[in-house]
Amino acid sequence: MRKPHKETVISCVLFVFAIAVAAGLAYAITLVVAPIKADLGAEALTLKCLYHEETIAYADIESVSLSDDYTSTTKKGFGGQAKEFGVYANDKLGSHYRLTYTENQNNYIIVLKKDGSATVFNQKTKSKTQELYDDFLSKLSA
Repeated sequence: MRKPHKETVISCVLFVFAIAVAAGLAYAITLVVAPIKADLGAEALTLKCLYHEETIAYADIESVSLSDDYTSTTKKGFGGQAKEFGVYANDKLGSHYRLTYTENQNNYIIVLKKDGSATVFNQKTKSKTQELYDDFLSKLSA
C-alpha cells in the first residue's frame, strides 16, 4: 500500500480548514446582517429572524406591552454583538422566545399569549420599536 504524498495531505488539510473558515464566516455574517422582521398582517403578527419564524394570530394574544426593564438568561439560543434570539427565561415570563437587537437595550415588546407562552422582540432602534408597538396596538383594537 502506498503512502499519500505529503503535498496531498497538506492540500486536504488546507481544503478542510478553508471550508471551516468559510462556513464560520458565513454564519457570523448572517447572524449580524439578517434582520429581525415583524410583519403585522390582517390576522396575525409574523416574526422572522434567521432560523426562526413564528406567526401569532391576534385572536391568540392575551396582552402586549412595551417594557424598558426586561432581563433574561439564555437557555438555548444565539447571541452576539448585534442580536440575541432563541429560548430565554426570567422569573416573570418563565421560558419564552426572544428575538432582539442588542443595540436597542431598553425597549422591548412583550407578547403574552393565551396559551401561557410569551415572545419578546424589538426593532433596531427605540423609535422603530415604538412605531411598531403603536401599529401593533392599532391592529389589535381594530
